[in-house]
Amino acid sequence: MKECGVNPNEYTYTCIIGALAKAKKTKQAKKLLLYMSQVDGIKPSIVTYNALFTGMVEYENGQKKGFVTNDQISAYNQAVSQAMKMYQEMLHLGKHPNEITISTLVEALSLCQPSRIEQAKAIIEHAHSHGMVSKNNMRVATSLISACANSSDLEGALVAYRSIQQPDVVAFNALLKAFCLNGKLKMAIDILNKNLKNRQDGTMFIVPDVATYTLLISSLLAVTTADASKAAYKFYKEMKYIWKIHPDTGLIDAILSPMVRSKNALGLHEIDAYFVKEVLQDAKILAWPMGYLERRERTVRSIFRNQFSEIWGQQGEEENTMEDPLFKKKNWNKIDSGFRFWSNTDTSTQDTVGRRRRVEDPLFKKKNWNTIDSGFRLWGSGSSE
Repeated sequence: MKECGVNPNEYTYTCIIGALAKAKKTKQAKKLLLYMSQVDGIKPSIVTYNALFTGMVEYENGQKKGFVTNDQISAYNQAVSQAMKMYQEMLHLGKHPNEITISTLVEALSLCQPSRIEQAKAIIEHAHSHGMVSKNNMRVATSLISACANSSDLEGALVAYRSIQQPDVVAFNALLKAFCLNGKLKMAIDILNKNLKNRQDGTMFIVPDVATYTLLISSLLAVTTADASKAAYKFYKEMKYIWKIHPDTGLIDAILSPMVRSKNALGLHEIDAYFVKEVLQDAKILAWPMGYLERRERTVRSIFRNQFSEIWGQQGEEENTMEDPLFKKKNWNKIDSGFRFWSNTDTSTQDTVGRRRRVEDPLFKKKNWNTIDSGFRLWGSGSSE
């Protein structure tokens, strides 16, 4: 480039330094950083340092939290230590971090084995006390929530969340994930239910997104109890009919993948059959790789048809219809936007003389699915958290 008379600028150096760090060529990245300032006289900005730090603490081969050997764990711990040394050198040169710098290092420290969560909290406090980055910054606080989740520090996650004046859905999801990752699924459910109640009461609430429900539904299905499946189906309905959020391919995959992997109906329940049948209908309007959804649908149908033939029908039935036969039979396709599919608060209609009468969903009434209370046992016969 220089031979052609084109001189590099800050952006040129930032891209090359970041690429070298990502390729784990840390020594070359550091040398280029010195060359940038000492030879070309270009002062590296915080963007340059962020590119360096991000590359240094990125997982090799795209593996995130996927360390399988002691050598990999040791290599990552060493990379984070090198990044922290460079961070101290940056501060010594008078360069202030921004929220990206802090959040990158905080997450990296929490993923060391053992976790260095206290050091992560310390750099947040230092940046805050020196007026560089507020610890109440949305991005910094959210990174701390995730870091505490990685370190099984649920109290720390709650403190970080409450420090945010107006949390967004990313922070909200990070808090839910903290509880799900650490075996406190019922607490995550309670938080989501409280958020819905706040909306109904007209107080401050977070508008969830499909990632919110992907997290909760996949966590519930991993429990593999009938009650957990009912709760997952309830949240799926809540997402669609209350929040008007349509599932994406990630959520569909999170629901179908366990069925495809098992290749049998052991551990599945009748509610799973209804749930998956609806999910497949919703999946048809999404964009999938050629033949991907069809293969999954065939596998799932073969699993459920054997044990739940009354629900799924015979071979060849309903393969090409876009209308769910259960919904057609039960006249559910005519429900209004206020329909309460899973609760005891039923919609009402007028009879032939104009009187109001209450209508309760027949399937949920027949199966006694409307009786789930907030204290259902996610772990079978054990006590709830």
